[in-house]
Amino acid sequence: MKGYSEAQSKQMFLDVTKKASEFGLKYDMENTIPVKTYKAHRLAKWARIYKKENALTELLMDAHFVKGLNIADDDILLDFIKQLALNIDEAKEVLQTNKYHEIVDNEINEAYSLGVQGVPFFVFNRKFAVSGAAPDTHFELALQKAMDGETFETVNDFESLCGPDGCAI
Repeated sequence: MKGYSEAQSKQMFLDVTKKASEFGLKYDMENTIPVKTYKAHRLAKWARIYKKENALTELLMDAHFVKGLNIADDDILLDFIKQLALNIDEAKEVLQTNKYHEIVDNEINEAYSLGVQGVPFFVFNRKFAVSGAAPDTHFELALQKAMDGETFETVNDFESLCGPDGCAI
């Protein structure tokens, strides 16, 4: 889908798994289930009103990258809602309707406007970004520049995608 060969994709998965292991995470990229995550994103925006978006996101990431669960499955999503002690009926309503789609769409559009082309992508002070699983020095540089109030740019090993005149996509 992204134009990578099977060998390139496997190597990227190996790289992600290795990087995750450096932080104590046990990713199982061989068993991840590629699914549309839009519904999970809408549910996370709903959980935000209860200050549980981060907790739900952690459960989703663990389910997808570690346990190989289908995070587009309503039963799995509702199990997470139970674990977080949130209202099941409200969650079902979110899943069965388009509630919170505007928030998700707006955040996706905002990400595109900031030059996000993939994940991970970290934005600091809406001016500096680090693309990819970068070394700590890149994050330190972005944070320092953000604190110094300089103009927007992407900090990484390859040519900058973004500059003072916008982002090249």
